[in-house]
Amino acid sequence: MIYKKNFFDLGPYSLSNDKKILFYLNHMSNLIKHHYHKSDAYKKIINFLEYDFKNRDIEKMPYLPITLFKELELISVKKNTIFKTLTSSGTTSNIKSKIFLDKENSNYQILVLSKLTKEIIGNNRLPMLIVDSKSVLRDRKQFSARGAAILGFSLYGKNITYALDENLDLDFDVLLNFLKKNLNNKCIIFGFTYLLWKNFYLKIKKKGIKIDLSNFIIIHGGGWKKLQAESITNDHLKKSFQKILNTKKIINYYGMVEQTGSIFFECDQGYFHTSVFSEIITRRNDLSVCNFLEEGIVELMSLLPTSYPGHILLTQDKGAIYGVDDCKCGKLGKYFKISGRLIDSELRGCSDSVA
Repeated sequence: MIYKKNFFDLGPYSLSNDKKILFYLNHMSNLIKHHYHKSDAYKKIINFLEYDFKNRDIEKMPYLPITLFKELELISVKKNTIFKTLTSSGTTSNIKSKIFLDKENSNYQILVLSKLTKEIIGNNRLPMLIVDSKSVLRDRKQFSARGAAILGFSLYGKNITYALDENLDLDFDVLLNFLKKNLNNKCIIFGFTYLLWKNFYLKIKKKGIKIDLSNFIIIHGGGWKKLQAESITNDHLKKSFQKILNTKKIINYYGMVEQTGSIFFECDQGYFHTSVFSEIITRRNDLSVCNFLEEGIVELMSLLPTSYPGHILLTQDKGAIYGVDDCKCGKLGKYFKISGRLIDSELRGCSDSVA
């Protein structure tokens, strides 16, 4: 076990920036050393970069381009200890990332996701309607990004019901029965953003039936690329749901299969927030560090990946950091927005050292 038990006792938004920097210098440095000694491929990359292990600057810690997980099998544990394999959604390529988890790393992800989710729903499990098909969970040893998200969030629900059939069509009988059973209950609706819009909201709107979801917390993430192509923004989605379904609480989250568990929830001010287990840096095209409010390439850090070197990743997303420790929602940490994907964003270079 890399971390002591009390490591996970920290509140998700409990460290001010100066304390978090010291916290990250220590733990991220240990993670870099861990993967250096456990992964031959990662060791070759670090040697190629001539990284100085005495470095005490978070912004100079070595990141991997996220596309590398589509090209290489990056593992920091013995293959016979692999408990689960996650795959990316593959929306921009037929080649998918593969993320290898042992039991310990999977438990880290579940533990942190639980802490983050309870900040939103409280400590009690709530009836949950999942806007997806149960068939996405058939192979329990190999999950897509959607399947991993469903499995993770379903741990915090009860009386779990799947709203879509195997063809991803909305089953109105199932939906209305769930609503009837939970008429006065606080509930959760969880789903992939694109399915939530296309296969749930638009279907209900077309049907013309009256549904009141004012007691529901709607949590959604992923699938924004297709919606943005149709000019559907987060604000438009929220207003549409509020108008037709009387929703009061809709929360978007940002995350990726390469750092499952270490996700970023949207606050009531409309920003994503880092937790004590995650961090963000934005970089210009020349990879220098952006200032606050300046849009750049998103780099994500997570303290969770131990069975694979996914702890510092340069993503294919664009975003801007708006501040740190002073968001009006009251949470400590950096807060940011994601503005879209990079065009022709194949960030290469590190893989050359492993060939």
